[in-house]
Amino acid sequence: HPWDIIAELSQNSVDAIKRWNDTYPDLTKNHKINITINQKNRSIKIADTGIGIHPDKAATLLGPDETDKEGSESQIGEKGVGLTFAIFCSNNFEIQSRSPQGSYKGKIKSAKLWKNDENYTDDHVPQIEDEHKNNQSISPSDTGTEILLEDIEIHDDKIYDLFYLTPERLIYILRTKTAIGYTGKRFKKGDLEVE
Repeated sequence: HPWDIIAELSQNSVDAIKRWNDTYPDLTKNHKINITINQKNRSIKIADTGIGIHPDKAATLLGPDETDKEGSESQIGEKGVGLTFAIFCSNNFEIQSRSPQGSYKGKIKSAKLWKNDENYTDDHVPQIEDEHKNNQSISPSDTGTEILLEDIEIHDDKIYDLFYLTPERLIYILRTKTAIGYTGKRFKKGDLEVE
């Protein structure tokens, strides 16, 4: 579905915050998820204050069917397809992540073009560029991940195209069709304190 890209990214952010809370039960942090949607250049940026991605695992986690969420009952996603799906829906993917184990930064260009062009071969599979990782410890209060997707795929039906929705409709979609509309409190399974 055209909204899956925002659902996948927000689910990863919610899971990262839940994982931070599980890892640091004695600490408090004012968690936030910031989402910026730019209709003009068809971009989405999502930033969270969750646990971040270990710098030694980040490149692997950008590939299909890779996950570091196995065995956690409090997390929603666990199949390892969300980031890969997001990457191949755009022609510019950028990630910056800060975890307790260090930081990671990387870019992937032209993934959507590669996916949609029958002349591209497996030899031209988009690769991570401008990759930087640092294994210097980071305080749990400074962890988080920011993902930018630009030149996102156009959907044929404007009614369902994320970039044609009003801000009010976007908020409705986020609260009813994504993990940001967390309902755990309603079902007495806890509460996720996220702005």
